Amino acid sequence: QYLEALTARLGAADLLAPDQNPTLRVQLSEALELTETVSASIRPLRDLLVAGKPKVEPVEVAGEVAGLQGVIDSECVRNGIVLEVTVDPTARHVTCACDRVLLRRIIINLATNAIQELARKDRGARAEQGRIRIDVDVSPANGQEALRIVFSDNGSGFPPDMLHQPLTLLKTNRHDGIGLGLVLSDMVLRS
Repeated sequence: QYLEALTARLGAADLLAPDQNPTLRVQLSEALELTETVSASIRPLRDLLVAGKPKVEPVEVAGEVAGLQGVIDSECVRNGIVLEVTVDPTARHVTCACDRVLLRRIIINLATNAIQELARKDRGARAEQGRIRIDVDVSPANGQEALRIVFSDNGSGFPPDMLHQPLTLLKTNRHDGIGLGLVLSDMVLRS
């Protein structure tokens, strides 16, 4: 409901913005587009929580990663982080049976977590620039070929005690986190 109210107010502001201020109009338009994107990405999560079934269809995963690269990169640039995306040629047109919107949500969530970790204020003591890498390839797994998306960054990583326990709802090691992102991503992947 809050997101719908925000979208409505941004739409009204966009209509009322003076034509003489093209920068304001562009920013309002971008904000409106972002709220609509967020709304579209939340809806499938809500539906999954309520109904328990994702909308499974053939999805070209490399294309989805490429489609989100601009959004992720703009946040990286804003935070002084370098983004590298590599798609192995063998993975370019491979499809996977999954929910397209939920897959996008997982990719954005993992990228957001990395960006937030690398952008933390205490990072100033580090000598190297923050880097996020996303690799898409086809690799052997359990005697078969499997499509794989690998996220890596040069952040501090998870504390050792968190690595050896299952993901727990509402448990986080970040003071500004709420402990939902990875748990929901895991739930979506399992579904």
